[in-house]
Amino acid sequence: MENVTEDKPICIIEVNENLRRVELGMELTRPLRQLNTNCEFKKKYEEWCNIQDGLDIDADIKKIENKDKIKAYYEKNKDKMKAYYEKNKDKINKKGKAYYEKNKDKINKKGKAYREKNKDKMNKKGKAYYEKNKDKINKKRRLNYKLKHG
Repeated sequence: MENVTEDKPICIIEVNENLRRVELGMELTRPLRQLNTNCEFKKKYEEWCNIQDGLDIDADIKKIENKDKIKAYYEKNKDKMKAYYEKNKDKINKKGKAYYEKNKDKINKKGKAYREKNKDKMNKKGKAYYEKNKDKINKKRRLNYKLKHG
């Protein structure tokens, strides 16, 4: 067992490390009594114990097999689905527009909530894209400016 004092607070990294050790049956970095004082560890440990009690290996194997069957079905019928979409494109688009008009407020609220929640992540991606394509973006801006202002 690693030498860890009881005074030192338990961080999330140590919680995750000990949960991994529990799953592998290895020795913990601290006594279980001490780890149970951490709410995060206790919650995840109890969750893990409940999962182990209700573990049904046959059901898990069937789920995996079903996923493989579904994936194979989509691979097999990819061309048929594409042809169906091309044939019924207008009908599908009308249904999509009707759904959007019916649920516009709900969709907009979800989108706004997502953007608020992931604002930093989206800003990082936008900056990375801009840095990667800076020349191309500036070229388009100059072209548009020339078209508008002669």
